[in-house]
Amino acid sequence: MEKVAILKTVFVASMVLAVLVGASSAQLGNPGFTMGVTPIEDEICPGGIATYNVSAVSIALETEYVNFTIEPEQTGWTYAFTPVGFDLPAGETRYSILSIGVPTDATPEDYYHDVNGYAWIEGIPFPVENSTHENLKTTVTPGIPTYARVEVINEEPNVQYKWEQPDDTPGDGYTNVYPIPGENVTVDKYVVVCDPDGKDDIEEVVVRTFYPLGDGSACNCTPCNESNCCEPGDCVLKEESAATALENRTACDDAVEDAYDVGLLTDDEKADIKECLDNGTAWIYIEHNNFNCSDQAGNYTVCAQVFDSEGEYDCMANTFKYESIISLAIDFSEVEYGNVTPDNTTWVTPGNVKNDGNDPMDIEIAAWNMTSTGGGGIPADKLDAKLSGLEQWLALPPGVSFNVSLPGCVPTPIEFSLHVPADTPEGDYTGCIRMTGKHSS
Repeated sequence: MEKVAILKTVFVASMVLAVLVGASSAQLGNPGFTMGVTPIEDEICPGGIATYNVSAVSIALETEYVNFTIEPEQTGWTYAFTPVGFDLPAGETRYSILSIGVPTDATPEDYYHDVNGYAWIEGIPFPVENSTHENLKTTVTPGIPTYARVEVINEEPNVQYKWEQPDDTPGDGYTNVYPIPGENVTVDKYVVVCDPDGKDDIEEVVVRTFYPLGDGSACNCTPCNESNCCEPGDCVLKEESAATALENRTACDDAVEDAYDVGLLTDDEKADIKECLDNGTAWIYIEHNNFNCSDQAGNYTVCAQVFDSEGEYDCMANTFKYESIISLAIDFSEVEYGNVTPDNTTWVTPGNVKNDGNDPMDIEIAAWNMTSTGGGGIPADKLDAKLSGLEQWLALPPGVSFNVSLPGCVPTPIEFSLHVPADTPEGDYTGCIRMTGKHSS
């Protein structure tokens, strides 16, 4: 009687499971999948790894999750599915690679396993469908085992080429950038980085730009070490930032063509870059740097440094010239002294002067006699000028200079005076003042 009771309990439990599975299947519509196993390499020596392609084909009406097991698992053998499981959308096919590792002491013969697949839907706590591929054969054949250890040696990246644009003197093989009076100029630094381990091994590209020396020559830069790429210490850093990889191959090709068209790359250099882009070892990076009217003229040093995923690095430095420009800007169009009286001096401040170039500037100011329609005159040497805050003033005959060395971008108020001689006739007087920017003497 005790045995009958036990059997009855098992039967009831099985009936409950069948009811639950049936309810889930009805709720889901038509769950399930079919499975296939195709040998990739199923005849191996002891110590080898057999591989199979396992496919799961959905016959369900919605996405299920499928995973796999092996039965029986042989002692000393290893089993792995890659991936071990996946989402299987309705009506689609997905694949996993089964790897079976055979121990070195396995007896040469045929071995059999069942590959089981299980599918269920999220929120259902038990499988709603399974499929089995029975008697998957693995043949262990006699043979002499071979052994090897593959070591991948990381190779150093290198900065292959670099250049700057815009180049306002195309054809000479050197970048010269002309300032734009009163505006910023963006200089783009292009860096071609090559890594024998592949462009995806490139971790970071850093670009550093250094000011010229006082005489306009490039600083002494000897690339490079891990923490910097310009030594020794007479280089004054203007800007440092990480360069950005160009967005796609078309952008890389366009950058190469642009540099070639203005003579910054030769035929051989262009072909070399294209070859490395084609074989997947190179990519082009860009860094932008703004220059304005306060940045000195001269030869700037640009050093690019690349790091790969293992911390290996390389550097390359070159120079380009930011040209000198003198540009005087004034924010007034006339000097109005208003009503003046003989034997008196009148001062007025009509506005500002500004050096819109990138070199310190002197100002040459010249004046001509003021005259009236009645024939009266006020000599030019009765006009004076003074730059506010600089404590310099002078009478203004033609060609006299203010040696003031105005810095770039700084507006400076200017004052003008008029001394009317005692015997000057009454009337309306007009004249002319000319202001010219000059290189500082």
